[in-house]
Amino acid sequence: MKKSVFIVCILLFWVVPAFAMKNSPDGFRGIKWGDPVSALGNKQNIRFEGQADGFDIYTRTTDKLAFGDVPLEFIIYFFCNDKFVLVGIDCKDEYADMIMRIFKTRFGVPTQPNKYLDEYEWKDGNALITMKHDKFNKIVSISMSSREQYNIAMHFLDECSKTAQSDF
Repeated sequence: MKKSVFIVCILLFWVVPAFAMKNSPDGFRGIKWGDPVSALGNKQNIRFEGQADGFDIYTRTTDKLAFGDVPLEFIIYFFCNDKFVLVGIDCKDEYADMIMRIFKTRFGVPTQPNKYLDEYEWKDGNALITMKHDKFNKIVSISMSSREQYNIAMHFLDECSKTAQSDF
């Protein structure tokens, strides 16, 4: 009997992670993880918003700022070394329940790493999605990223910081 329970536990260990997130994203709205900035569209529809932490940030003027009936405040695209790494999405907190419902329908039930915080994650070997409900600022912030492209970006930025050491 103990051996059967052990085998079932081992099987669950291998099977459960496969269902951690359904419909794992390979990008966002037609832009695949790792695509160059030019994948956002023609230059008339792209706006460079600035840089933060080594990432170039862009918006598309043609983006539909909504998920269904939920209006979005913005959609921003993060690139590092001309590769698409992450998308950031915000909406007002009055839509928190509906945006959660939309994401649960698309990606499954999230985990909540800290039961005291209104923060949720969907993750698998390909992607990581986080949703944070900031009740003080009345905003829901979502980030969707490629694990692989994020790791590549961090390695690139680490290498940049090493080269900067000669400037001291």
